Amino acid sequence: MDVLVNDAGIMDSMSALADVSDPEWERVIRVDLAPFLLARAVLPHMPAAGRGTT
Repeated sequence: MDVLVNDAGIMDSMSALADVSDPEWERVIRVDLAPFLLARAVLPHMPAAGRGTT
């Protein structure tokens, strides 16, 4: 692994907290959690390959 570009993320509709529906919040969490999980999985391999930084 030489490069990882995590370019995903969304926000809710900027509603008041009490107005954000569960499905909308789940969508935000699913989209925003994916880059975190991917980076966490890839990071250990980049320095071992002499590439990337932590």
